[in-house]
Amino acid sequence: VPLAAGAKQAVSLTIDPRLLADWSNGGWTMPAGSYGFALGTDAEHLAPAVTVTMAGKHWKG
Repeated sequence: VPLAAGAKQAVSLTIDPRLLADWSNGGWTMPAGSYGFALGTDAEHLAPAVTVTMAGKHWKG
């Protein structure tokens, strides 16, 4: 989202749950728990992380 210097805007991101899952026995499993997400211009310049608690999920893939 391009912004002018000093500007702020709320944004929403959709994250594919497979990015948080492991593949085994012919399906994906995302463990229940708290997941932290941080955004930034690069890995050394991150904003404070947001923590999201998610229910576990299993699905065939």
